[in-house]
Amino acid sequence: MATANSTWGYSRIQGELKGLGHRVARTTIASVLKENGIGPAPERPSSWRSFLRAHWGDAAAIDFFTTEVWTRSGLATYYVLFVIDRKSRRAHLAGVTRHPEEGFMAQVARNLADCMHGFLRLHKDLRLVSKLSGGPHGHQTATPLRSDSCSRSSPSVLIA
Repeated sequence: MATANSTWGYSRIQGELKGLGHRVARTTIASVLKENGIGPAPERPSSWRSFLRAHWGDAAAIDFFTTEVWTRSGLATYYVLFVIDRKSRRAHLAGVTRHPEEGFMAQVARNLADCMHGFLRLHKDLRLVSKLSGGPHGHQTATPLRSDSCSRSSPSVLIA
């Protein structure tokens, strides 16, 4: 398990073994890995590519682009928010606004994570990261968006 999942620490391996019906202490796992020349999770080789490969089905990308539109009052900038489901490669227009402020972003996040009709409804325990907090110039946050009735087994992350 440790070599196939280089980011898994002793607790994660212990939890996976418990799920398979084996009760093993963290110290036993640490000893066995050490005896076999496998170091702790932070010291095991991993890469961004291996992380993405492991989480490909649970990750989506989200970003803005802008477009200039002529209106009665002149040229106006509109922000277009879109999402791409990395697994299916489906794209979704999440919203268009002149002012991507917190209220707009919160509503888009709720729409995307809706249990019944949201674009990302099949993703597990959805957390929206980065852009959905404060618009195109916002700071990074991770906000769980599912209620208990929608929750699934492992977290999904939108990577902006």
